[in-house]
Amino acid sequence: MKGEVIEALNMQIWREISLPDGGRIVDVWPIDEMHWESEEACNRNVYRLDASNQVVWKVKREGEFDIDWEQSHKYAKFLSRGTDWYEDPFAHMSTTFFRKNIVRKKSGDEVEYLPQKFYEPGMILPLSTYERRYELDPETGVATFNGEHIK
Repeated sequence: MKGEVIEALNMQIWREISLPDGGRIVDVWPIDEMHWESEEACNRNVYRLDASNQVVWKVKREGEFDIDWEQSHKYAKFLSRGTDWYEDPFAHMSTTFFRKNIVRKKSGDEVEYLPQKFYEPGMILPLSTYERRYELDPETGVATFNGEHIK
């Protein structure tokens, strides 16, 4: 539930979506909603919890070949944000799972996303930071950058 504090993470839930096994996927933020305790806490702020709130996985990003993290960290220092790292937390998490469907057309393949009422393996959960969109695999915790930048 939004605002619920997960003691083991020292964070509060911002968004969540339930899973059939009683677990859930949560997007967490600092309790004060401002001060991240580390770069990892900030940039890997989505978790899968089991029914007893034990961590199953912490999100891992893939496909970010266009991000120069060293330059981003230097830029963050330049902005004097009070940290030595670049902050790009997951700020939005869908409350619906989607099945990807490839539509074959003469002009090329297109992907359509079909919302689903209940989760089944193979579905994705859309996530986004303030700058990029991702597709999360709920089984593995891998969030793949889909190439779309937020403007």
